[in-house]
Amino acid sequence: MPGASAECVVLFTDMVSYSNWIERDESTTLEFVTSCFDTLRVLSRRHSGTLVKTMGDGALLTFKKADDAINCGVEFQRVLVRNQLDVARPYQFRVGLHCGEVVQKRGDVYGNTVNIAARLQSKATPGTCVISENVMRMAGDHPDLSFESIGTHGLRNLDRKYRLYQVIDPLTTTAPKEDAHRPNLHLLDGVAFDDRYGASPDAVGLRSRAIVGYLALCPGGAETFDRLATLAFFEDEEGVALQKLDAFAVDFMDRSCAGMPALIRSETHLALDEFSVRTDLDEYMRMLRQGSVPDRFIEDARWPEKIMAGYEAIGPVFRSWLSVTRRSWKRSVLLALERLLSSVGTNDAFFEDAATAILLLEPGNEMAALARINARLAQGDTPEAFAEFERLKLYLAENFDMAPNKDVQDRIDQVKSERKRVAVQSPTYVPLRRLLRLSVAPITGTDATRLAAAQAFRSELIGNLMRFRDWAVIDAAKTPAGNGDGDSQIDYSVEMAVLQVADPPVIQINLQTHDTARVLWAKRFVLSAGDQFAAMNIIIREIVVAIELYVSSDRFAETYRDAGRFATSYDKWLRGDRALMRWTPAGAEEALAIFDSILEEDPDNAPALFRRASIENIRHVIWPGRQRSTKDAALADRYAARAVELDPMDARIQRTVAWTAAMNGAFARASMHLDLAVSLNPNCPTTLASCAMGFAWFGDDDKADRTLNLLYEISTNLPDWIWAYNASTLFMLERYDAALDAAEKGLGSIMDDQGWICVIHSCQNEMPAAQRAFDRLCENVESNWAGPQPLLTRDVARWFTEAYPIRREEDRQRLRDAIEAAIVA
Repeated sequence: MPGASAECVVLFTDMVSYSNWIERDESTTLEFVTSCFDTLRVLSRRHSGTLVKTMGDGALLTFKKADDAINCGVEFQRVLVRNQLDVARPYQFRVGLHCGEVVQKRGDVYGNTVNIAARLQSKATPGTCVISENVMRMAGDHPDLSFESIGTHGLRNLDRKYRLYQVIDPLTTTAPKEDAHRPNLHLLDGVAFDDRYGASPDAVGLRSRAIVGYLALCPGGAETFDRLATLAFFEDEEGVALQKLDAFAVDFMDRSCAGMPALIRSETHLALDEFSVRTDLDEYMRMLRQGSVPDRFIEDARWPEKIMAGYEAIGPVFRSWLSVTRRSWKRSVLLALERLLSSVGTNDAFFEDAATAILLLEPGNEMAALARINARLAQGDTPEAFAEFERLKLYLAENFDMAPNKDVQDRIDQVKSERKRVAVQSPTYVPLRRLLRLSVAPITGTDATRLAAAQAFRSELIGNLMRFRDWAVIDAAKTPAGNGDGDSQIDYSVEMAVLQVADPPVIQINLQTHDTARVLWAKRFVLSAGDQFAAMNIIIREIVVAIELYVSSDRFAETYRDAGRFATSYDKWLRGDRALMRWTPAGAEEALAIFDSILEEDPDNAPALFRRASIENIRHVIWPGRQRSTKDAALADRYAARAVELDPMDARIQRTVAWTAAMNGAFARASMHLDLAVSLNPNCPTTLASCAMGFAWFGDDDKADRTLNLLYEISTNLPDWIWAYNASTLFMLERYDAALDAAEKGLGSIMDDQGWICVIHSCQNEMPAAQRAFDRLCENVESNWAGPQPLLTRDVARWFTEAYPIRREEDRQRLRDAIEAAIVA
């Protein structure tokens, strides 16, 4: 089908010297680019635009108004400057803007306007924005900016020449003030403003400080009013919460004085002025970039838990967001510390400080433990070096059933004859619940260059596998051969080999049972010579999805081969999960019995708790005609709340909390939990499909489309019921051909699948097919009808159109109209 044409402003941005940065420091560069895309996503929404796509080191955005596009581009450059104060060689982007007609198709935009914007950005000075004459004519008054003609330029592969203007922003061209690094907002141990501005803690209320802290930690420093209201005033009705948020904004802006964080308010968003705020966390990261370790990081092992400490009580949504944010900051600091440790020598003043800071956060970090051992040996303190080795050995044995890796062991062996080892008291150990154990074997292969690239590949693979909460991922390269108990308890192994016969490199991946070496899945992957990171990321995600699919399938089959025996808690849970995914009353009853039996043995089993919440959320769907009761809602809330309290880092739990909130009409809260779920595990097809459907039903079309594309990037080998999910998502997005294709792939997996086929055909005016599908829907519902009265045709229509948490009335009306048209055809 041809795409629709529309007039818009296209913003194209691209990183300067991306290839050089990647060659110099790939992981740091990619981390920075990812954070920039997060910032652009927020800024685009704040300025009424759309982030259409990202492309390695660049991004394409569209806007209806030139002023919105200019403001977004300028603010993006300001964020980059603020986040890299005192960096000797900062990352920089160029931004180009052009306006004209584009063709919109399948969530992308095409046409000459896009080509011009892409080429135009190359004419910008690094760190600035360039606009075309068309955009200049449309621009309104910008008192804080000026526009300077840079002449007429030819653009690559285009015949015409274009008059261009550079946007001059004083905030990004003037030197920072002397005290620019001094924080004016402290986020550790609570939220506090710097006392030099006379803003005492009592002057701004707890919820107001929570909002400011949240904005300071958000990408782009901005959030929509409805989501902020849900965060800060969780217990209030939406209208009341919005009124309180409005009152906060007015009051805070009145209280603000020079030097304090300043709020910016638009029609839909509340934001912090990025040049008015500097947090203590920002300052600590700046110190790490400059090669020093903040005292706080070497004195306080629990500093991540103290980010906005005391604000957990704001509400459950805020508590979940705070858990994820703390985890993200902990990871960012660990990466910065590891980079610092790799860049300085043993005798450097900050070498041991960096190792100490890492070990406070990760006591089993072998890189840091080896660094501390080397530092103590360099100081002539051999007993302390041995003590550190013993501490590490005991910690790894107690917590992971592992021994220190070969590098650590070899270093100790070199000096073992000098002194006897010094024993260290082991910390009290509480055994963890038995998880499925997945071992990633060392890479085989002799080509040093390829092996080095493959080692980075392997590390990324391990990191992505760890996102699945039912697995204990074991790095076999750090577990010496012959470690009896550890080997005997491993369930599956991932074997990797670099093949020597191909260029570019080829990696062979085998997934097999650990005890019998029975191969479940095997595939070869070529590491592209082009954008290696993008290629590697796609391959890793494909491997992770395949491993999750084949491991779960094998475990499920095992429970039937040896009925009644569950080797792990995961096996029993999986049996219940698969029963529930049959989407039948019998399957739901079986699942209910399994999850209840798990909770009887272990009341704090988070996976069983979130699945119990799921059952309460969908009773009225699985048993059509049964009205959802306040008891169902209360039970779902209770189970979901307990699950997220136990494990807020589980993406499955976050998406369940989202659906629980949506069933109660709390759509802004639901959307936030979906965001958390996607960020926690973007490699799980079930999570992505569920979240895409949620975004579509909750009215966030852009996120629904983006999440669905993310799903298709990693796999199209999906279970039937995921295709059924996708059919409803695509219907909401009005992509009817794709919706019908998905519905046919998911046929028979869920009771309502014929309903979606019916409305898809109806919206395409294919009434005979719509009527046939509705008749089959009636047959499906009749065999499972749980209503108090005999089933009527209108009962089926009412059930299908009213059962789901759809936020926008126009979307629900589209369902009603489509069903009605099929009935009367």
